[in-house]
Amino acid sequence: MMSSHTVNYSASAREYGLIIHSEVTIGYDAPWRLVHELLIDAALNTPGVVDSPRPFVLQTSLSDWYPVYQVNAYIKNAQDLQQIYSILHQNIQDRFNEAGVEIMSPHYMAMRDGNETTIPKNDLRNDPKYQQRSSKQ
Repeated sequence: MMSSHTVNYSASAREYGLIIHSEVTIGYDAPWRLVHELLIDAALNTPGVVDSPRPFVLQTSLSDWYPVYQVNAYIKNAQDLQQIYSILHQNIQDRFNEAGVEIMSPHYMAMRDGNETTIPKNDLRNDPKYQQRSSKQ
């Protein structure tokens, strides 16, 4: 241990910001500019993610069935890392569902012969029973 370097991510994050990232795979039928916009919007609407430096998206791979997108964002509070990730993932799902874009992660294959999409039919955020449960958390 004495011969290796130790990084204090909490102190580093307060000074420089800690970068977090998450990957999603989206079908080739979704315009990549829209995917970038949805991911950045999800990140910017996540408590704990800072506006500057601005979140950005990398396309990390062009796989056989889908491109892989990685959203990157900066946070200052490393102790809230898991909560920030959780809310980021919720926001990603909400933004994509609202836009009618299916997330194909990790692998999803379907024959589109009139089948319905995998986007939830009923968004529970508008359900009074759900809102009542959410407000208690």
